[in-house]
Amino acid sequence: MAWNFSKEVTLETCYARNQNRKRQVPDYVITSMFEALKDWPPVVAEGFVDVCPVPFRRGQIDFDAIENRIQHLPVARRERQKSYREYQAHDYSHFLDFERLMFLISLLIRYPGLGILHQTQPERLTTLLGDKAQSISNSISEVQALMTRHCGPVYADPKALQADLDWLESHGLVNNSDPAKSLVLTTNPMPDPLPLSMCHPYSGHKAFEQLISELRFISHSPFIDSAGDTVQEALIKTMASRGLLPEEVDPSNNFQISPYVNKFQYDIRHVFKPYGIMTQKPYRKGYFLGTGILNSGELLRVFKLLENQAQKLKDSTALEDYQNFQQRLKYLKLDSDDSHSVRTVLHRPIVDTSLSEFALSLAHDSELIEQAIREAKKVTLRFLKGSGRFGSEDDQSFEVLPIQIGFYKIGWYLGYQRQDGRIAFDRLDRLVLHGGMSMSSFVAEQDRAQQQLEQLLDAGWGIHMGREAEEQRAFLNPKTQATVEETVELWFATRIFRFVSAGTQRLPKRLTMSPRPDGAPMSQMEHTQIFTELPTKDVQFPHRFKAIVPRWVVREDVDFRRWILGFAGEVKVIAPEGLRQEIQQQGADICKVYI
Repeated sequence: MAWNFSKEVTLETCYARNQNRKRQVPDYVITSMFEALKDWPPVVAEGFVDVCPVPFRRGQIDFDAIENRIQHLPVARRERQKSYREYQAHDYSHFLDFERLMFLISLLIRYPGLGILHQTQPERLTTLLGDKAQSISNSISEVQALMTRHCGPVYADPKALQADLDWLESHGLVNNSDPAKSLVLTTNPMPDPLPLSMCHPYSGHKAFEQLISELRFISHSPFIDSAGDTVQEALIKTMASRGLLPEEVDPSNNFQISPYVNKFQYDIRHVFKPYGIMTQKPYRKGYFLGTGILNSGELLRVFKLLENQAQKLKDSTALEDYQNFQQRLKYLKLDSDDSHSVRTVLHRPIVDTSLSEFALSLAHDSELIEQAIREAKKVTLRFLKGSGRFGSEDDQSFEVLPIQIGFYKIGWYLGYQRQDGRIAFDRLDRLVLHGGMSMSSFVAEQDRAQQQLEQLLDAGWGIHMGREAEEQRAFLNPKTQATVEETVELWFATRIFRFVSAGTQRLPKRLTMSPRPDGAPMSQMEHTQIFTELPTKDVQFPHRFKAIVPRWVVREDVDFRRWILGFAGEVKVIAPEGLRQEIQQQGADICKVYI
């Protein structure tokens, strides 16, 4: 028999009794054993004739009640045999088989790709198993080794594990993106006499069937939530609406749903969390298993976005992730080729990265830069000899703190901070690594530089942020910001202003315009904060545009000038005067070419 202390014996009681022992144990031993008994209370199926709570009377153990319970054992056994005859047995009615299956599911969640790690991630397997990893040559030996390491050899029989994997696949829990709607279990009458190993809460097929149905549903439909319901109610109601509970269960009938919700809560407490299928954290926004936070449709959409980045934007570091992703979708039997690409990226880089053996746009060097960004370490760079430059940069090396990599219009750019504090963006294919990373990390400095970079991007026109550190510092200081700002005023013709006024998100934050033409709709925020200027009264250019920008935008920003010149004769520069004269001169220079 097993005697289990009831809730009357608290953790504090255990601590107090430990203090009165001659040989005391550390408190953490008591705590860990106490928590283990909560997660793993003894059950008859472990080989006990019976499991009973220790009876108490007036705060003391009631030994008379213990004697009565012992004398009552034959009756208790007959009653248990009788009650279990009502159930149908299934493939995992024996407790060892049930536990092995639950631990296997936990391992599959913990190690995605389990069974081929010795091929795809041999270094990781060596870290996990040490020298034993060298002897692994097939999938089942890999599963067996990890099961032995985490759960013990009693659960690591290779033939049983192979049968479990086959069972999980045939019932839609692994390697299956489209499980059958209903779960069909092989059942048989309970044997008579009933072995102790089948006396556990999931030996009957109904309890086991709901448990597996819940697991399978969560694995394929994570984060089921519904306003007005708890996450447990939302999940059970959705299962009922999809035909995954008995037909007579009406998802709109809370009385019918309630027992299944209670059973699900029991399953979470006694199976999902103790066996490691779910973590101990609360699931307030919906349930998921391991890293399975997307359903198959969402997974394909994310894959298509990554595919666009890897193929259309020529992102060398995303290419390997894309290839791994593509291969794993095949394991899942999800064919990405059959999924029409609804959204795509139409920008494309202008540089063929294969033409340079040294630039940061190459996969290896890009990975080093990404590592430096993650670890907030400085690197030394230089410009690729003969590459295009807008400033007066020479070919000398310079130390930077890398901040961010981003795609802008035609290519991938590195945002970084120089030693003098200046923040800049330069194209990866124009930069070359000149040495390794610093030993020290500069996390606080990088965080500060990241915030400054975002401020400069929000205020400017594109990714050009000036060429003077002192000027940037003046702009970032609210007290001196006005000293390095310019107000740009442009007048637009009606046709082109329709386009300009619709694209406010790509323009500087400090922006005002006259109202949109023809009564075009405006949000309340736009009406009160953006479209506040008066029209110009100029018949040809009736629409006013004003923006307060850093001085370097007016002085040297190439994107800004291209934007103005692209509107040809449908925009007129009013201020500042220097910009007006420059645009006028550029127009005249263009005319000379064709005269």
